[in-house]
Amino acid sequence: MRSRFVLTRSAASGPHTISWRPEIMGSRFVLAMLIVGAAVGTARAEETGVYVQEALGGFAYGGDLGRPGTGAPRLQLGVGVRRGADTAELFVAGAVPDLLFIDCYGAECDRTPQNGFTQVGVDFRRQWPLVRTRWSRVGVSMFLHAGPRWVIGEAALAGMRGPGVGAGAGIAGDAKLIGYFLDFGLDAMWLRGPSGAIARGPAGGQLESRDLFGTARYIVIGGKLGWM
Repeated sequence: MRSRFVLTRSAASGPHTISWRPEIMGSRFVLAMLIVGAAVGTARAEETGVYVQEALGGFAYGGDLGRPGTGAPRLQLGVGVRRGADTAELFVAGAVPDLLFIDCYGAECDRTPQNGFTQVGVDFRRQWPLVRTRWSRVGVSMFLHAGPRWVIGEAALAGMRGPGVGAGAGIAGDAKLIGYFLDFGLDAMWLRGPSGAIARGPAGGQLESRDLFGTARYIVIGGKLGWM
């Protein structure tokens, strides 16, 4: 606000009167700056990003999938779209018993098929900053995620499929175009197959069933590439 003296003509007070009145100078400019500031603040709070990701880790089976301590390597590929603190991810993950298998000789090659599966899932993720920096899209955050899966049996579970659900938590570090994350989670699944389908049961033996209820705890470490 700025004040100024104004010379006016008034019949009551004489031919010329010096009066004072306040005047707001540049009010339109100030209003425009407030609107731009609010828009920038909203855009910053709702920053968007897109990335592809790859992760490697391991599953530990439970329930009908196998006795505690049994499991398989986990390989995951996916794509994510972020808006502000929320992210939607579409991914494919596999429990691949022979992922790290190199070679065998003689009787070593007579291996009993192990439980494996491929899952297609959608995860909804919310993140909270742990370390902030002066640069946007650079920092460390923790996250929680959950979503549905569709599971297709492989190896000893061939012919079985069904729905599942998963959830997890982790920590991530982002730096503009690249990022890394450590994720701990649990998947639960209900698989159905034709009569006589064979799976590796909790005691390590064969399980003949049309229905299989199992869990798979996992830990993975992965990387992201895109616009964080």
